[in-house]
Amino acid sequence: MNLYFYGGSFDPPHLGHKKIISYFSNRLDKLLVIPTYQSPKKLDKPESFLHRKNMLEIMLSNFKQNYEIVDFENIDKVRYTFETVEFLKNKYPEDTLNMILGLDQFNLIDSWKNHEYILSNINLSIISRPGYTLDNVSTSIKLINDIHIDISSQDIKNNINDLERIKSMLDENVFNYIIKNKLYM
Repeated sequence: MNLYFYGGSFDPPHLGHKKIISYFSNRLDKLLVIPTYQSPKKLDKPESFLHRKNMLEIMLSNFKQNYEIVDFENIDKVRYTFETVEFLKNKYPEDTLNMILGLDQFNLIDSWKNHEYILSNINLSIISRPGYTLDNVSTSIKLINDIHIDISSQDIKNNINDLERIKSMLDENVFNYIIKNKLYM
């Protein structure tokens, strides 16, 4: 089975994430969505894992596709991608692992801890991003150009007081959850 996984902070999960999850979950055997506890490369502490997982569940509640939200990284510390790959290889030893990654992050992969292990144990599906070009072509990847996303969680957080602006970037139920719980304010 081809097993795909899509990890990230999802802080907050936005319509770009939803579009990626929808695209892949319609085309494969199984998609695992793996929110991080704390990204090793981000200095800012994210919103609580529970809130981010709740927002993902809310955003994907109407999906009928074959996906699962996995809370493997909810361990109250930074966990590296290579550890997630090890976990998935042990849990799904017969499956081919495929990681979904934005082009902005792919261009930084050489700086990731144990990146050689990651690249030798998975296939990569790279989502193009406006303003980014493919810098690293030394590995076998599949570049996905049919998903167009110009939304970032950081932009949402930076503009949290401009509700009209951020509303268009978020699933309506996630937007309401953020307001109700006073997140990012």
